[in-house]
Amino acid sequence: MYSRYALKYLEKSTTINDPKKALDKHGLDIRDVINLCGGFPPQRITELAIKIISTHEDIIHIKIFTDLYEIVRSINFDYRFIDNSYMHVYKPQQMIGTNLFLHQVKTARSRKMLKLKTVARATDEGDDIQWWGYYCWGRLGYQMMKDEQVEFLRWLNNFNRKEKTLHELLATIEGRQLWKNHGYTWRAEFHLDDESETMNNLRSYLQSKNIALYL
Repeated sequence: MYSRYALKYLEKSTTINDPKKALDKHGLDIRDVINLCGGFPPQRITELAIKIISTHEDIIHIKIFTDLYEIVRSINFDYRFIDNSYMHVYKPQQMIGTNLFLHQVKTARSRKMLKLKTVARATDEGDDIQWWGYYCWGRLGYQMMKDEQVEFLRWLNNFNRKEKTLHELLATIEGRQLWKNHGYTWRAEFHLDDESETMNNLRSYLQSKNIALYL
């Protein structure tokens, strides 16, 4: 729920460029778009700027800048997927990314979206930002795209591991530490149908953390 004050703040902070009338076609207002991007975390936000652009009647691109994080999303309503192109949380380990993701999953499922996509980044030499997506998104249930599997199986073999998937590797303390130390950037997808492997991975993770959440 958004209070009247919050709605006025959203409207004041949002720039909409919708020449393709995508918002009208899909019956979306600012709140709907933000919720499909993950909503807002419980932490107090003091700075906010939102940009929404349509490039097709079924495609919108969103940039959200706050004093806590910034994200870039693209939503394709024709193929029913959300591309989580970029997320930078300025102060990690506050559950901001996790809360955004969980809210996005719940909202996307209610909107009959099929999947989420992202790049699970690891920090490369020369990066100014410490990236943890390669680890965190795996923990939260994302799986590697099929064409990433050959490289991953080769990586597992190099470390004499018997697992076949990243989820299996991250299910053990030893595997999690190994991936933290030697993991790499990978392209990820999260299927939203109820019995998908990724939804089951997420439920297992939430259960292991004693987080009760209906998705």
